[in-house]
Amino acid sequence: HFKPWGFEEPRGPVRISVCGRSFSNHKSLARRREDHALTASIEDNKDSTEFPQEWVDTVLAFTQKRYPLLIWGGTLVVTVVPHRPEREPRLKNFLGQLADAVSGSRRMRNVVVEPELLAFKDGVRSQHGDRLGQTERFENVRDHLYVNRPDLVNGKSHYLVIDDVTTTGASLPEVAGDAAVIV
Repeated sequence: HFKPWGFEEPRGPVRISVCGRSFSNHKSLARRREDHALTASIEDNKDSTEFPQEWVDTVLAFTQKRYPLLIWGGTLVVTVVPHRPEREPRLKNFLGQLADAVSGSRRMRNVVVEPELLAFKDGVRSQHGDRLGQTERFENVRDHLYVNRPDLVNGKSHYLVIDDVTTTGASLPEVAGDAAVIV
């Protein structure tokens, strides 16, 4: 999805990589869901606080492929789109698992895992629970998402922002800037 017409001037393209796909419960997709192991894994872990190791391994493999020059220097800061106040911090939990894997890898010594890089200001609304329309979703994120750790933002580092779901895509352009985003 794209920003609604007239919302704001676009910043340009946002580089997004998708590491998974879940097919919805819509009747027309029933046959696809039946044979789609990743959809089953996503559904099985919908309320998890600990995630399958293959999810962590996938992000590590993506990171090494996307940022191969980190072996010789530079820094990659990995973070997540923060959870809304009324929601469980699922992505923070996933980031904890990722941090454990990164700390045990010599190849990832230039990777900083920082769950607090981004945050939402008080008053952010639930995208789904409040049944926000497309324009309201973009406004909600634009008006409430901020960099909580500006000390980690500089022109030398690379940034990888992980989000678990994208529907309208409202969060991604706001967090991206020059970052790569994976979903």
